[in-house]
Amino acid sequence: MNLAATDNTLNEYSAKLAEDHIGGKDRSRSERRSFVQGVAKSLQDKVVIVTGAGRGIRREIALVCAAEGAKVVVNDPGGAPDGAGTDAAPAEEVVEEIRKAGGTAVPNFETVAEAILASRIVKQAVDAFGRLDGVVKNAGILLQKQAARLRGTARQQHERGTLQQR
Repeated sequence: MNLAATDNTLNEYSAKLAEDHIGGKDRSRSERRSFVQGVAKSLQDKVVIVTGAGRGIRREIALVCAAEGAKVVVNDPGGAPDGAGTDAAPAEEVVEEIRKAGGTAVPNFETVAEAILASRIVKQAVDAFGRLDGVVKNAGILLQKQAARLRGTARQQHERGTLQQR
């Protein structure tokens, strides 16, 4: 199955997985869905932060986490493709989409560029949901042509990535 070419919903995709991989062809569509819904909620009631979740594949990761049952902190300061400015709309739109689908999410607009500011994301998750179970750290805008020109703090930030020490 080519996931990049499909436009199916998560439930349709899950039903297709059941059909392709667990002998679901002998089951009715309803039985397959029931089976998949029973095992598909791998993040049920977990609290997850997804950084940079306002756009692109990061947005899709937040939506999948919510569809899997997670309570999601949708973090995105909403900067332009060149990293300039801020805009609350991307994070708010993802949160609204999650809520409309029956999920639980809150927006967060902090940057992950500095540890103190990033710690506010964790604080919000704990304040809103009582705990934190996971972080999908994938925020950042770095175009290949920009990478060669990075100097100083910006270069260190991208090289350090998830290795930042507390």
